[in-house]
Amino acid sequence: MQVNGKMYNMEPSVFTTRGFMIEIEAHYRFLLNHPKTKLVELSTFKAYIHEGDAWSFFDSLKIPRKYHQVMMKLNGIRSNGDLPSDVQYLIVPDADLLENIAATYISKRL
Repeated sequence: MQVNGKMYNMEPSVFTTRGFMIEIEAHYRFLLNHPKTKLVELSTFKAYIHEGDAWSFFDSLKIPRKYHQVMMKLNGIRSNGDLPSDVQYLIVPDADLLENIAATYISKRL
């Protein structure tokens, strides 16, 4: 049997599944304390103009859409409309870390 037939297609949808969000919760402290995770200081104006629209806010920060729900989870934003205008910092994990967590999550499911 070829390995290619067993490989899971890493579609962005993996990052939005309930199971993957549970996996992110399990790795919360790891992601928060990892040296590659950044705490990004935000301008008040940038947060103000995107108040109530987390996805456009993440788009403006050039965060790929497949990571938006993960970003919301890590930053305590419960829904797209919950972005407060006074947000000052944003936890931004390294994309490679998220990809590794996704690969581990997928391998557990196979």
